[in-house]
Amino acid sequence: MSTNLEDLLQTTFHDQTIATHKQTGTIHENHTTITSLEVVLNDGTTLNIAAKTLPESPLFDVLQASLQKEINFYNIVAPTLQYFQEREDVDELYFLPASYGTNLNQSTILLENLKCQGYENVDERLNLGTTRQVLKDLASFHAIPLALKLKDPKVFDTKVKRYLSKAVSLDYSQVVLKIVKIVEEESEFESYLDRIKEKLEEVPEKALRAPFSTMIHSDCCLRNILVKNGDGTADIKLIDFQHCSYGSLADDLILFLYTSVQREVLEEHSNGLIEFYHSNLVRVLEECKCDPTPFSLDALLKEMKTVTSEGQFVHVLSVLLSLFQTKDSDRILLKDRILFVVKDFIERKWI
Repeated sequence: MSTNLEDLLQTTFHDQTIATHKQTGTIHENHTTITSLEVVLNDGTTLNIAAKTLPESPLFDVLQASLQKEINFYNIVAPTLQYFQEREDVDELYFLPASYGTNLNQSTILLENLKCQGYENVDERLNLGTTRQVLKDLASFHAIPLALKLKDPKVFDTKVKRYLSKAVSLDYSQVVLKIVKIVEEESEFESYLDRIKEKLEEVPEKALRAPFSTMIHSDCCLRNILVKNGDGTADIKLIDFQHCSYGSLADDLILFLYTSVQREVLEEHSNGLIEFYHSNLVRVLEECKCDPTPFSLDALLKEMKTVTSEGQFVHVLSVLLSLFQTKDSDRILLKDRILFVVKDFIERKWI
C-alpha cells in the first residue's frame, strides 16, 4: 500500500485508531486504479474500502479535473441533498455509495467497497423488476435536488448547481457515419432516411427549461449501475458522478431506458415504465411539499420529445456503440438494438 493511501486513512479515521489495514486487490479500468482495502478499527469494526486513484498518465490533468468534480459531489453536493432529504423526512438516498474521505492532492477518493456487499456490474440488459428499481431510484435522484431548487434556490445554486458540469458539444461525426450505414441497409427506413440523417447531424445547443431542469447523472447506463439481487428483489447503487450536470431529467430517463433495458421489456412495458418513473418523481416532490402540477405526465412526454431533438437521439446511439464490444455476436446485437431505437423513436414521433 502506498504511503499516500496510509496517510489518507489516518487522516480520515483520525478520531478512531486503526488496528490493522491491508490491501486485498487492485484493478485498473478507465484510466483509474481501484485498490481494495480492509480496515479494522480498534472497536472491532471492519470496513471494506475501495480507494479510487489516478495513476500518472498523459491524460492526468484532464482526469484530475474530472476527479475534482466527483470529489465535490461526495464532499458538498451529496451531503447537501442528504441533509435536505432528512429535513423533509423523505426516503434516504441509499443508492449512493458512502464516501469515507477524499484528497485531491493525492487524487484519491475512499468509497465503500460495494463488491464486498454483493453488488455487481451487469453485462446483460436489465429485466423488468430491476428496471423498475433503477427508475424508482433515478426518480429520487432527480426529485430531491429539484425539490431543493424549488424550496431553497439559494442553497441549490451555491451547494449543488455550481459544482455540476456544464453541457458541452461533442463531435458525433464518426457515430453518425456508423449509424447511417446501418440504417441505409434496411428498406423499411428508406422513406425516413433523410429525416434520420438530419436528426443525427443537427445537434442544437441544449436549452434549459423549467420545470424539468435538475441535477442529472449524464451517463446513466449499465456501466454506472451496480446491482445486488436478493429474494426476488434488486438493490441498486449508482456510481461515477464526475459527469453530473444541470440539465433535463428526460436525458437520463431516455438514455437509461434505451441503452440498458431488455428489448422485450421495452416492447411490452416502455409506456408503463415511463409512467412508473413519473409517479415516483411526483411522489417524492409531494413528500417534499412541492406543487406537482407543472410536472404532469403529458409535460414529461413533451420534454422527452424535445430533448431527443436536442441531441439525445445521437447520444443514445453513441453510448450503444460504446457498450457493445467488437465480436461478431455483439455486432449483430448492436445492429438489432440500433434499429429498434430508430424505429421506436420514429413511431413516437420523436424524430
